[in-house]
Amino acid sequence: MDDWYISRDPNEHRQNAELWRQCRTQEERKKHVSDTHVRWSEMLRLPYFNPIRHLIVDPMHCLFLGIAHWIVKKLWINSGKNTKKDLELMERRAKALKVPADIGRIPYKIATGEGFSGFMADQWKSFILIYATPLMWDLLDTSDREILANFVRACSLLVCQIIATNALREAHS
Repeated sequence: MDDWYISRDPNEHRQNAELWRQCRTQEERKKHVSDTHVRWSEMLRLPYFNPIRHLIVDPMHCLFLGIAHWIVKKLWINSGKNTKKDLELMERRAKALKVPADIGRIPYKIATGEGFSGFMADQWKSFILIYATPLMWDLLDTSDREILANFVRACSLLVCQIIATNALREAHS
């Protein structure tokens, strides 16, 4: 897990972005992005712009389509911690939950296919922030409950309309 987050160098990023601009074909650009994860941005023309520090991560894609999906599918389903029976139980529980209409319901496809088939970002958001704890809590061991509780708290801090500095510190910790 120590190698999950790799520090990036803004100068190297700029060099790779410039190389992307020099690619002559779409195929070359596609390979370059696959190798370096860098594309050109007009923002790089601004001398004060730091492409690493000034990066904005979209929470819907990062937190919900990325991390939430990874936690549920890789850590809990694919590892066998949650079985098909567990998914079916979660589906029954989800159908029984009464939530306000404006919250939106998650699809009742929790046990379909490989589990959580076809969830969109907003459905993952609803699942994590509202449904996951009552549906899954007793199906998880202590360490996975801690993962869920911490992730739910971090998400609730990071997707609120106004983010305070102390909330960012808490989410980061």
